[in-house]
Amino acid sequence: MPQPACYIAPTTVYYPAVRGINLIVSVPNGIARVTTTSAHGYKSGLIVRFSVPTMPAWFGMPQINGLSAPIIVTSDASFVCAIDVSQFQPWVFDPAIPENFRGNICPQVIPFGEVNDAFPGPNDGALLSATVNILGPVI
Repeated sequence: MPQPACYIAPTTVYYPAVRGINLIVSVPNGIARVTTTSAHGYKSGLIVRFSVPTMPAWFGMPQINGLSAPIIVTSDASFVCAIDVSQFQPWVFDPAIPENFRGNICPQVIPFGEVNDAFPGPNDGALLSATVNILGPVI
């Protein structure tokens, strides 16, 4: 499958960052597996919203546009979420996207909140993402 030539900065001063979507597939039990175009740096419990261009339908799966759910991280560039995409149109990349549009029309996953009590542990109830300093120490 050809990859969209979308540009979303792989590094940013904002955390958690918006990431491009490379692939969305249905896995058993009504779960969506999402693969991002670069390492996302997300933590389980983060709540994300999907933004998928629907007109024209170059990426398929327009039904997921605007939906949101908490995620469970499965790797550096993938996660699962409880959105049942089994009855959605399949995810596709339409090679008919004109080259001059590819950088401007990107499916994205947008973090906007987190579930604070879903994953008990040493930081239970804490805003886990608020503890991540991506800028490093001030010199």
